[in-house]
Amino acid sequence: MKVRIVTMFVLGLSSLFLQAQSFPYTITLEPFTISGLPGLHSFVAGHDAGKWLLIGGRTDGMHRGGGGPNNPAFPVVNNNTTIYVVDPVAQQVWSASLTSLPTALQEQLQSTNMNFYQDGNWLYVAGGYGYSATAGDHVTYDKLTAIHVPNLITHIINGTSITGDFLQTTHSGMQAAGGALGKIGNTFYLFGGIDFQGRYIMGGNGGGATGSMQYTDEIRTFEIVNDGSSLSITNYTVYSNAAEYHRRDFNLVPQIFPGDVYGYMWSSGVFKAPNDEVYFNPIEITASGITVIPESTFMQKYANYHSSKMALYDSGTQDMYSIFFGGIAQFYLDGNGNEVEDTNVPFVKTISLVSRDQSGVYAESVFSTEMPTYLGAGSEFFREESIVEYATGIIDMTQLPATTPFTVGYIYGGIESTVANSFPNNTAATSAGATIYRVKFDLTAMPVELTDFYLWAEDKADCAKERITLRWHTASEQNTRHFVIERGRFGNFTPIAVIEAVGNSQTEQVYTYEDTQLEDGMMYYRLKIVDEDGSFSYSSIRSIQVCKNGRITISPNPTQGNVFITGLNVTGTTLELTDAKGRTWPVRVSHTNNGLVLDLANLPVGVYLLQLDNDWTERIIKQ
Repeated sequence: MKVRIVTMFVLGLSSLFLQAQSFPYTITLEPFTISGLPGLHSFVAGHDAGKWLLIGGRTDGMHRGGGGPNNPAFPVVNNNTTIYVVDPVAQQVWSASLTSLPTALQEQLQSTNMNFYQDGNWLYVAGGYGYSATAGDHVTYDKLTAIHVPNLITHIINGTSITGDFLQTTHSGMQAAGGALGKIGNTFYLFGGIDFQGRYIMGGNGGGATGSMQYTDEIRTFEIVNDGSSLSITNYTVYSNAAEYHRRDFNLVPQIFPGDVYGYMWSSGVFKAPNDEVYFNPIEITASGITVIPESTFMQKYANYHSSKMALYDSGTQDMYSIFFGGIAQFYLDGNGNEVEDTNVPFVKTISLVSRDQSGVYAESVFSTEMPTYLGAGSEFFREESIVEYATGIIDMTQLPATTPFTVGYIYGGIESTVANSFPNNTAATSAGATIYRVKFDLTAMPVELTDFYLWAEDKADCAKERITLRWHTASEQNTRHFVIERGRFGNFTPIAVIEAVGNSQTEQVYTYEDTQLEDGMMYYRLKIVDEDGSFSYSSIRSIQVCKNGRITISPNPTQGNVFITGLNVTGTTLELTDAKGRTWPVRVSHTNNGLVLDLANLPVGVYLLQLDNDWTERIIKQ
């Protein structure tokens, strides 16, 4: 099957650059507490008319009890058996016990790591892990529960019966914990997670646990029939991928993809078999299909575990922004701005940003503001009621208030830790957070007034001699320490040089740098502008095509699913995939991250030849 590529994706002229992905706001966190609101983590969150609904989760820390045979984790006494309603503006809290509900509802709704999604007035809750008195053991529930949020909030505030605010059904496809629930069109998606039957005890297998732990390795799609009095599931379908869907405790972030297409970014997560490693690569999900972004082209380093997150879209520039607050990650920046990798995957204070521009190019950066302590894992973000959404779960940046600073939302709950590495031997250092953090945006006050930043190529005719010159101009500088030049392939940037700043100036200053350590394909550059007090901000990203006539690259190869092709101008080209017997195979092609993704997941194991316009051939091994 020949696939004709009809859109321009890779910039073909070395003089062109891309300006995008420079986030215009700084972040401030203002802590406060509300009397009567305890610490919770890994709970279900709903909202209506500025009030929050909190259900389930835990009141202790991370696997508190240590998980030893004589002190097992997930003790029943720390199940959250109370439903809370919170007004963050009036700073009031109301509550109701689960005990008035039928046993099946009580048991599921006091579990942890349930999968949830609010669709209008209805909050849908699938699965969850916890102790079941009915089963006499810890289980992962096979229930889907629908909760009428406005009615439940009203009844809890008024102290009246809540029993009529719930519907529940049983379905084996809901049996998952630590995954995520989403919706595109009329279809619900249950992503990943685990089915854990039995008590979590340290020292076993599958992420340090005994009992029966089975990753779903699936995306499950279905429709929900809810007539207000009964609940059922129809059109249930399963999509399996043991290599890429073997994830739990990740972030699922609503997205607007190029072409104004709504979907999700399945962000990071744990644990990759067989060595219990972190997944660094995202997966893109839309109604038209699923695209796995290869780790070789983009790694999300600074947020690898479920945490509070915020999605924002700028329809003017068509840039998508996803902000992650603290949590757990394998990488972080130390006090000097140096990247540190810790394979123990510690708690971090990082507030990070993953951006994607109108061409589908990813980039990751961090804010100079950090979380006040090690917290964020298992917390939730609540949008300020007056902040306008572009689409469900996505803030419309063009409608943000003109006057700054302003409150964009709140962070509540999550696991707090006094140390970075508390698992598995120091879980007593963790607790459930009761603090609420008011999240405010202010316009970025850069230590310099950057008027120009541009690139050009020298000796373009000779790939071996080609070099890139960077030049930037400042109209003024105030207490500026230096500029860090960061270079990236795809979305991951690495410092390549530090240029000292004049520091304080009210006249134009001009800086240049020449980069000779080039690779074929598209190169990206940005400036990290560092102030004397250590705070920093980023310039917009610039990109340039290096060695326009250079080689085409394909990765990963061998592959178990997708392959990523870079280094070609895709306008008007054709691709053909054949096997060793000369048979042509159909292949799904997606444009993303400034290249092409070929989905080979459904092809038989073997050796294939990929031919481009009859004059370039690459061997691909499907494992």
